[in-house]
Amino acid sequence: MNPKEAVFRYTLMELLEDEDSTASSDSEDSIEENVLQACMSSCIKGSRNCIKLFFENTVPTYSFEEFKMHFRITRPLFNSLAIKFRDSSEYKSIERHYNTVSYEKQVGLFLWFAGHEACAYRDLADRFDLSLWTVHTIIYRVSRFLSNMSVNVIKWPSLQQRLESEQKFSSKYNFPGVIGSIDGTHVIIDPPNDNKDNYIDRKGNVSICVQGICNERKKIIDIFIGFPGSTHDSRVLKNSPIFSELPTLIEQGHYLLGDSAYPCLPYLIVPYRDNGHLTQSQKYFNKRLSQIRVQIEHTFGLLKQRFRACCVLHNLADQTDLDCFEEAKLEENIQTVYEGREESGKLLRDEICNKIFRNKN
Repeated sequence: MNPKEAVFRYTLMELLEDEDSTASSDSEDSIEENVLQACMSSCIKGSRNCIKLFFENTVPTYSFEEFKMHFRITRPLFNSLAIKFRDSSEYKSIERHYNTVSYEKQVGLFLWFAGHEACAYRDLADRFDLSLWTVHTIIYRVSRFLSNMSVNVIKWPSLQQRLESEQKFSSKYNFPGVIGSIDGTHVIIDPPNDNKDNYIDRKGNVSICVQGICNERKKIIDIFIGFPGSTHDSRVLKNSPIFSELPTLIEQGHYLLGDSAYPCLPYLIVPYRDNGHLTQSQKYFNKRLSQIRVQIEHTFGLLKQRFRACCVLHNLADQTDLDCFEEAKLEENIQTVYEGREESGKLLRDEICNKIFRNKN
Protein backbone atom coordinates (compact mmCIF):
# COMPACT_ATOMS: atom_id res chain seq x y z
CA MET A 1 0.00 0.00 0.00
CA ASN A 2 1.51 3.37 -0.99
CA PRO A 3 1.54 6.31 1.48
CA LYS A 4 -1.39 8.05 -0.21
CA GLU A 5 -3.58 4.97 0.10
CA ALA A 6 -2.51 4.47 3.70
CA VAL A 7 -3.44 8.01 4.73
CA PHE A 8 -6.73 7.82 2.86
CA ARG A 9 -7.56 4.47 4.48
CA TYR A 10 -6.78 5.86 7.95
CA THR A 11 -8.98 8.93 7.38
CA LEU A 12 -11.90 6.88 6.15
CA MET A 13 -11.60 4.45 9.03
CA GLU A 14 -11.84 7.36 11.47
CA LEU A 15 -14.98 8.62 9.75
CA LEU A 16 -16.57 5.19 9.66
CA GLU A 17 -15.89 4.66 13.35
CA ASP A 18 -18.02 7.71 14.12
CA GLU A 19 -21.05 6.32 12.28
CA ASP A 20 -23.80 4.67 14.32
CA SER A 21 -24.97 1.36 12.91
CA THR A 22 -27.19 -1.48 14.01
CA ALA A 23 -25.64 -3.90 11.55
CA SER A 24 -23.65 -6.95 12.66
CA SER A 25 -19.85 -6.73 12.91
CA ASP A 26 -19.43 -9.01 9.84
CA SER A 27 -21.77 -6.74 7.89
CA GLU A 28 -19.92 -3.66 9.13
CA ASP A 29 -16.57 -5.10 8.02
CA SER A 30 -17.99 -5.83 4.59
CA ILE A 31 -19.44 -2.33 4.22
CA GLU A 32 -16.23 -0.69 5.38
CA GLU A 33 -14.12 -2.71 2.96
CA ASN A 34 -16.42 -1.89 0.03
CA VAL A 35 -16.36 1.83 0.84
CA LEU A 36 -12.60 1.82 1.27
CA GLN A 37 -12.00 0.01 -1.99
CA ALA A 38 -14.34 2.33 -3.90
CA CYS A 39 -12.78 5.49 -2.46
CA MET A 40 -9.19 4.36 -2.86
CA SER A 41 -9.78 3.32 -6.41
CA SER A 42 -10.79 6.88 -7.21
CA CYS A 43 -7.49 8.09 -5.73
CA ILE A 44 -5.35 5.67 -7.70
CA LYS A 45 -4.36 6.97 -11.09
CA GLY A 46 -6.17 5.16 -13.86
CA SER A 47 -8.69 5.60 -16.61
CA ARG A 48 -11.95 7.23 -15.56
CA ASN A 49 -14.62 9.43 -17.04
CA CYS A 50 -13.97 13.16 -16.57
CA ILE A 51 -14.06 16.45 -18.43
CA LYS A 52 -10.80 16.64 -20.33
CA LEU A 53 -9.04 20.04 -20.49
CA PHE A 54 -12.08 21.89 -19.13
CA PHE A 55 -10.03 24.62 -17.45
CA GLU A 56 -7.47 24.79 -20.25
CA ASN A 57 -9.83 24.89 -23.25
CA THR A 58 -13.36 25.76 -22.11
CA VAL A 59 -12.86 28.40 -19.43
CA PRO A 60 -10.86 30.73 -21.75
CA THR A 61 -13.90 30.89 -24.04
CA TYR A 62 -16.18 32.20 -21.26
CA SER A 63 -17.61 35.66 -21.77
CA PHE A 64 -17.14 38.31 -19.07
CA GLU A 65 -20.50 37.46 -17.50
CA GLU A 66 -20.05 33.69 -17.80
CA PHE A 67 -16.69 33.86 -16.06
CA LYS A 68 -18.07 35.99 -13.24
CA MET A 69 -21.12 33.74 -12.88
CA HIS A 70 -19.04 30.60 -12.41
CA PHE A 71 -16.02 31.94 -10.52
CA ARG A 72 -17.84 34.79 -8.71
CA ILE A 73 -15.13 37.35 -9.49
CA THR A 74 -14.03 39.19 -12.61
CA ARG A 75 -11.26 37.81 -14.79
CA PRO A 76 -8.81 40.68 -13.96
CA LEU A 77 -9.26 40.01 -10.23
CA PHE A 78 -8.85 36.29 -10.85
CA ASN A 79 -5.56 36.90 -12.68
CA SER A 80 -4.32 39.15 -9.88
CA LEU A 81 -5.27 36.59 -7.23
CA ALA A 82 -3.61 33.78 -9.16
CA ILE A 83 -0.33 35.72 -9.43
CA LYS A 84 -0.41 36.42 -5.68
CA PHE A 85 -0.88 32.72 -5.08
CA ARG A 86 2.01 31.89 -7.43
CA ASP A 87 4.29 34.20 -5.44
CA SER A 88 3.11 32.96 -2.04
CA SER A 89 4.93 30.57 0.27
CA GLU A 90 1.96 28.21 0.05
CA TYR A 91 2.53 27.68 -3.68
CA LYS A 92 6.32 27.71 -3.54
CA SER A 93 6.31 24.95 -0.94
CA ILE A 94 4.19 22.63 -3.08
CA GLU A 95 5.71 19.20 -3.70
CA ARG A 96 6.94 18.57 -7.23
CA HIS A 97 3.97 16.28 -7.96
CA TYR A 98 1.50 19.15 -7.56
CA ASN A 99 3.52 21.58 -9.64
CA THR A 100 2.04 19.85 -12.67
CA VAL A 101 -1.20 21.68 -11.83
CA SER A 102 -0.83 25.35 -12.80
CA TYR A 103 -1.33 28.04 -10.17
CA GLU A 104 -4.21 29.43 -12.24
CA LYS A 105 -5.95 26.06 -12.26
CA GLN A 106 -5.50 25.65 -8.53
CA VAL A 107 -7.09 29.03 -7.81
CA GLY A 108 -9.82 28.31 -10.36
CA LEU A 109 -10.63 25.00 -8.71
CA PHE A 110 -10.92 26.63 -5.29
CA LEU A 111 -13.16 29.42 -6.62
CA TRP A 112 -15.40 26.89 -8.33
CA PHE A 113 -15.69 25.01 -5.05
CA ALA A 114 -16.34 28.17 -3.02
CA GLY A 115 -18.86 29.52 -5.50
CA HIS A 116 -20.99 26.40 -5.98
CA GLU A 117 -22.54 25.31 -2.71
CA ALA A 118 -23.62 21.87 -3.94
CA CYS A 119 -20.22 21.09 -5.48
CA ALA A 120 -18.51 18.09 -3.89
CA TYR A 121 -14.89 16.97 -4.16
CA ARG A 122 -15.83 14.25 -6.63
CA ASP A 123 -17.53 16.85 -8.88
CA LEU A 124 -14.35 18.93 -8.82
CA ALA A 125 -12.18 15.91 -9.54
CA ASP A 126 -14.27 15.09 -12.62
CA ARG A 127 -14.50 18.68 -13.87
CA PHE A 128 -10.82 19.53 -13.42
CA ASP A 129 -9.51 16.04 -14.27
CA LEU A 130 -7.70 15.54 -10.97
CA SER A 131 -7.65 12.89 -8.26
CA LEU A 132 -9.68 13.37 -5.08
CA TRP A 133 -6.43 13.59 -3.13
CA THR A 134 -5.13 16.40 -5.34
CA VAL A 135 -8.44 18.27 -5.04
CA HIS A 136 -8.26 18.03 -1.26
CA THR A 137 -4.65 19.26 -1.23
CA ILE A 138 -5.39 22.22 -3.49
CA ILE A 139 -8.42 23.37 -1.49
CA TYR A 140 -6.47 23.10 1.75
CA ARG A 141 -3.49 25.02 0.33
CA VAL A 142 -5.48 27.83 -1.30
CA SER A 143 -7.55 28.15 1.88
CA ARG A 144 -4.35 28.74 3.85
CA PHE A 145 -3.19 31.26 1.25
CA LEU A 146 -6.44 33.24 1.55
CA SER A 147 -6.40 33.00 5.33
CA ASN A 148 -2.92 34.51 5.39
CA MET A 149 -4.25 37.44 3.34
CA SER A 150 -6.99 38.23 5.86
CA VAL A 151 -4.91 40.63 7.99
CA ASN A 152 -4.55 42.93 4.98
CA VAL A 153 -8.03 42.44 3.55
CA ILE A 154 -10.27 42.43 6.64
CA LYS A 155 -9.13 45.28 8.85
CA TRP A 156 -10.45 48.17 10.88
CA PRO A 157 -10.80 51.36 8.81
CA SER A 158 -8.48 54.31 9.25
CA LEU A 159 -9.76 57.57 10.71
CA GLN A 160 -10.18 59.01 7.22
CA GLN A 161 -12.16 55.98 6.12
CA ARG A 162 -14.37 56.19 9.21
CA LEU A 163 -15.05 59.86 8.50
CA GLU A 164 -16.00 58.99 4.93
CA SER A 165 -18.36 56.26 6.14
CA GLU A 166 -19.95 58.62 8.66
CA GLN A 167 -20.51 61.26 5.97
CA LYS A 168 -22.13 58.78 3.58
CA PHE A 169 -24.43 57.29 6.22
CA SER A 170 -25.41 60.76 7.38
CA SER A 171 -26.15 62.17 3.94
CA LYS A 172 -28.16 59.15 2.82
CA TYR A 173 -30.10 58.34 5.99
CA ASN A 174 -30.00 61.55 8.04
CA PHE A 175 -28.36 59.55 10.83
CA PRO A 176 -25.15 61.17 12.17
CA GLY A 177 -22.16 59.38 13.65
CA VAL A 178 -22.59 55.91 12.14
CA ILE A 179 -19.43 54.18 10.88
CA GLY A 180 -20.79 50.65 10.48
CA SER A 181 -23.25 47.94 11.48
CA ILE A 182 -22.76 44.80 13.56
CA ASP A 183 -24.75 41.59 13.59
CA GLY A 184 -24.45 37.84 13.91
CA THR A 185 -25.27 35.02 11.53
CA HIS A 186 -24.78 31.25 11.42
CA VAL A 187 -22.78 28.99 9.14
CA ILE A 188 -23.89 25.37 8.96
CA ILE A 189 -21.18 22.82 9.75
CA ASP A 190 -20.84 19.06 10.06
CA PRO A 191 -21.82 17.89 13.55
CA PRO A 192 -18.78 17.90 15.87
CA ASN A 193 -17.86 14.80 17.86
CA ASP A 194 -18.29 16.52 21.23
CA ASN A 195 -21.05 18.78 22.61
CA LYS A 196 -23.14 18.56 19.46
CA ASP A 197 -26.22 19.98 21.21
CA ASN A 198 -24.39 23.25 21.86
CA TYR A 199 -24.08 23.77 18.11
CA ILE A 200 -27.80 23.45 17.36
CA ASP A 201 -29.13 26.95 16.64
CA ARG A 202 -32.67 28.26 16.96
CA LYS A 203 -33.53 26.96 13.49
CA GLY A 204 -32.45 23.45 14.38
CA ASN A 205 -29.28 23.54 12.26
CA VAL A 206 -25.84 22.50 13.47
CA SER A 207 -23.84 25.70 13.05
CA ILE A 208 -21.22 28.10 14.35
CA CYS A 209 -21.76 31.79 15.06
CA VAL A 210 -20.27 34.48 12.85
CA GLN A 211 -20.10 38.06 14.12
CA GLY A 212 -19.45 40.66 11.45
CA ILE A 213 -19.08 44.43 11.22
CA CYS A 214 -19.50 46.07 7.83
CA ASN A 215 -19.34 49.58 6.42
CA GLU A 216 -21.63 51.37 3.97
CA ARG A 217 -20.09 49.54 1.01
CA LYS A 218 -20.92 46.13 2.49
CA LYS A 219 -17.23 45.47 3.11
CA ILE A 220 -16.37 43.48 6.21
CA ILE A 221 -14.18 45.48 8.59
CA ASP A 222 -14.14 42.92 11.41
CA ILE A 223 -15.08 39.24 11.69
CA PHE A 224 -15.21 36.82 14.61
CA ILE A 225 -16.05 33.15 14.11
CA GLY A 226 -16.26 30.02 16.18
CA PHE A 227 -18.79 30.06 19.00
CA PRO A 228 -21.39 27.25 18.97
CA GLY A 229 -24.62 28.00 17.14
CA SER A 230 -26.72 28.13 20.32
CA THR A 231 -24.73 31.09 21.69
CA HIS A 232 -26.57 34.42 21.95
CA ASP A 233 -25.26 37.34 19.87
CA SER A 234 -24.62 39.41 23.00
CA ARG A 235 -22.40 36.73 24.49
CA VAL A 236 -20.48 36.34 21.24
CA LEU A 237 -19.84 40.09 21.22
CA LYS A 238 -18.61 40.16 24.81
CA ASN A 239 -16.18 37.32 24.07
CA SER A 240 -14.93 38.71 20.76
CA PRO A 241 -11.44 40.28 20.66
CA ILE A 242 -12.77 43.57 19.34
CA PHE A 243 -15.18 44.17 22.23
CA SER A 244 -12.60 45.48 24.67
CA GLU A 245 -11.03 47.58 21.90
CA LEU A 246 -14.17 49.34 20.68
CA PRO A 247 -13.94 52.26 23.17
CA THR A 248 -10.54 53.17 21.70
CA LEU A 249 -11.24 52.18 18.09
CA ILE A 250 -14.32 54.38 17.88
CA GLU A 251 -13.78 58.04 18.70
CA GLN A 252 -16.40 60.06 20.55
CA GLY A 253 -19.30 61.03 18.32
CA HIS A 254 -19.08 57.85 16.24
CA TYR A 255 -20.66 54.45 16.87
CA LEU A 256 -21.84 51.18 15.39
CA LEU A 257 -25.49 50.21 14.96
CA GLY A 258 -26.80 46.87 16.19
CA ASP A 259 -30.11 45.15 16.84
CA SER A 260 -31.84 44.69 20.18
CA ALA A 261 -29.77 41.55 20.93
CA TYR A 262 -26.87 43.84 21.89
CA PRO A 263 -26.42 46.20 24.85
CA CYS A 264 -26.84 49.93 24.22
CA LEU A 265 -23.40 51.49 24.71
CA PRO A 266 -21.74 54.82 23.87
CA TYR A 267 -20.10 53.14 20.86
CA LEU A 268 -22.93 50.71 19.98
CA ILE A 269 -26.43 52.09 19.49
CA VAL A 270 -29.43 49.75 19.32
CA PRO A 271 -33.17 50.34 18.72
CA TYR A 272 -35.69 51.09 21.42
CA ARG A 273 -37.53 47.99 22.55
CA ASP A 274 -41.11 48.19 21.33
CA ASN A 275 -43.19 47.85 24.47
CA GLY A 276 -46.27 49.31 22.83
CA HIS A 277 -45.63 52.79 24.23
CA LEU A 278 -42.95 54.18 21.91
CA THR A 279 -43.14 57.88 21.07
CA GLN A 280 -43.28 59.10 17.48
CA SER A 281 -39.65 60.14 17.66
CA GLN A 282 -38.60 56.71 18.94
CA LYS A 283 -40.53 54.94 16.20
CA TYR A 284 -38.91 57.20 13.61
CA PHE A 285 -35.49 56.53 15.15
CA ASN A 286 -36.04 52.75 14.98
CA LYS A 287 -37.12 52.98 11.36
CA ARG A 288 -34.01 54.93 10.37
CA LEU A 289 -31.74 52.60 12.30
CA SER A 290 -33.31 49.58 10.61
CA GLN A 291 -32.77 51.11 7.17
CA ILE A 292 -29.04 51.36 7.88
CA ARG A 293 -28.71 48.01 9.63
CA VAL A 294 -29.99 46.23 6.52
CA GLN A 295 -26.45 46.76 5.17
CA ILE A 296 -25.08 43.99 7.39
CA GLU A 297 -27.95 41.66 6.43
CA HIS A 298 -27.15 42.24 2.76
CA THR A 299 -23.47 41.66 3.46
CA PHE A 300 -24.15 38.29 5.03
CA GLY A 301 -26.49 37.39 2.18
CA LEU A 302 -23.87 38.18 -0.44
CA LEU A 303 -21.18 36.44 1.55
CA LYS A 304 -23.09 33.16 1.75
CA GLN A 305 -24.51 33.18 -1.76
CA ARG A 306 -21.25 34.10 -3.47
CA PHE A 307 -18.46 32.31 -1.64
CA ARG A 308 -19.70 29.81 0.98
CA ALA A 309 -18.87 32.43 3.63
CA CYS A 310 -15.29 33.07 2.49
CA CYS A 311 -14.79 36.57 3.90
CA VAL A 312 -11.48 37.38 2.20
CA LEU A 313 -12.91 36.64 -1.24
CA HIS A 314 -16.01 38.68 -0.39
CA ASN A 315 -13.93 41.76 0.42
CA LEU A 316 -11.70 41.32 -2.62
CA ALA A 317 -14.71 41.01 -4.91
CA ASP A 318 -16.23 44.13 -3.40
CA GLN A 319 -13.04 46.04 -4.06
CA THR A 320 -13.21 45.29 -7.76
CA ASP A 321 -16.95 45.63 -7.73
CA LEU A 322 -16.50 45.02 -11.34
CA ASP A 323 -13.31 45.59 -7.59
CA CYS A 324 -9.72 26.78 16.76
CA PHE A 325 -12.74 27.81 18.80
CA GLU A 326 -12.08 30.05 21.73
CA GLU A 327 -13.33 29.00 25.14
CA ALA A 328 -16.13 31.21 26.46
CA LYS A 329 -15.57 33.21 29.62
CA LEU A 330 -17.93 32.99 32.54
CA GLU A 331 -20.95 35.25 32.25
CA GLU A 332 -20.46 36.83 35.67
CA ASN A 333 -16.97 37.94 34.71
CA ILE A 334 -18.08 39.25 31.35
CA GLN A 335 -20.82 41.49 32.66
CA THR A 336 -18.33 43.75 34.42
CA VAL A 337 -16.69 44.65 31.10
CA TYR A 338 -19.36 47.17 30.21
CA GLU A 339 -21.13 47.57 33.54
CA GLY A 340 -22.11 51.20 34.01
CA ARG A 341 -21.79 52.07 30.32
CA GLU A 342 -25.22 50.97 29.18
CA GLU A 343 -26.94 53.90 30.90
CA SER A 344 -24.68 56.40 29.14
CA GLY A 345 -25.38 54.58 25.88
CA LYS A 346 -29.12 55.03 26.36
CA LEU A 347 -28.65 58.72 27.12
CA LEU A 348 -26.67 59.12 23.89
CA ARG A 349 -29.40 57.26 22.01
CA ASP A 350 -32.01 59.71 23.33
CA GLU A 351 -29.89 62.65 22.12
CA ILE A 352 -29.51 61.10 18.66
CA CYS A 353 -33.22 60.26 18.54
CA ASN A 354 -34.27 63.84 19.31
CA LYS A 355 -31.80 65.27 16.81
CA ILE A 356 -32.93 62.97 14.01
CA PHE A 357 -36.59 63.64 14.67
CA ARG A 358 -36.07 67.42 14.69
CA ASN A 359 -34.25 67.24 11.35
CA LYS A 360 -36.50 64.70 9.65
CA ASN A 361 -37.95 67.32 7.32
